[in-house]
This record gives sequence, structure tokens and C-alpha cells, in this order.
Amino acid sequence: MQPIGTALEFDRQWTRSGLLTHLESLTWPRPERVQVLIHDEEDDCFGLWMMYDGALVEVPLPRAQRFHAPAPLTDEFSPSPGYLWRTDQPRHPQTSRPNVKIRDRLGSDGTEL
Repeated sequence: MQPIGTALEFDRQWTRSGLLTHLESLTWPRPERVQVLIHDEEDDCFGLWMMYDGALVEVPLPRAQRFHAPAPLTDEFSPSPGYLWRTDQPRHPQTSRPNVKIRDRLGSDGTEL
């Protein structure tokens, strides 16, 4: 039997909102074989979701941990799925704080604030 697969690319996490729910709603001939890999811009590696009891559940990966920024004050935006970071690699100082872009931490002369 030939493996069947689909690849999708999203620019930002917000455009993939609802993806897992949609995939859960599909009729799968062998749901126990469904594997979803997602890599957001800020992630160090792909996250793995597998079907368990009809729901896609993120499978914990060795030496990786999902970090979550504080929840937004309003429900104007979808909640962030967090950042999947490797725990065996040191974090670069400019990327150790979620939601802070490097350019936001630079002064007008280009030096770090």
C-alpha cells in the first residue's frame, strides 16, 4: 500500500486556526495512522499530533517543550498555540522572550535596548 499524504503551508499561526478540528471531522479509514506535523515560524522543530479516541493530541517529543505566552486580555484573537522549543539547545538571547521581535528590541541606532 502506498502512503498517502498532504502538505499545507501557512504564513502565520492564525491562518491555521481550526485546522486540527477540521482534520478530526474527516472520515479516516485508519484513524490510528493519522499523523500531523506542524512547524510554526517560532518553533525549533515540528510538533507531532496523532489521533487518539477521535481527537488529535500533541505527542510529547523528547528534548522539546511547548512554551505559552500569557493569554491575551481579550478574545479578539485566537489563543496562541505556543512555541515548541528544544530544551537541549541554548536559547539565543534575542529569541528567549516570546512575542518580542528582534527589531522591537533595537534602538534607532541599531543597538539592543
